[in-house]
Amino acid sequence: MAFGDVTRAIEGPEYTLADADHHVMLTFANACAITVPAALPDDFACGWEQQGDEPITFVPGHGVTFTSRTGRISSIHAGSSGGIHAKGDEFRLIGI
Repeated sequence: MAFGDVTRAIEGPEYTLADADHHVMLTFANACAITVPAALPDDFACGWEQQGDEPITFVPGHGVTFTSRTGRISSIHAGSSGGIHAKGDEFRLIGI
């Protein structure tokens, strides 16, 4: 299964990633704080897309660390997209 085979629209201002989001493309029409819990599988991966003007922000759960090429944890404009990939308790933010 690749990102985009299953797409899920997230409507609220807060969302916590779950096992059910593995390999799912999550879309956000509004600003959202996305909590990334440490309990996700070591191979967890999902895609994300900011459809509206307001950014989405990734929030590390207890024991979770992030890496990203830019050092940012928020998307920057409508049309931004990327992914998040687990390596144990370290999550790579792609496209941020």
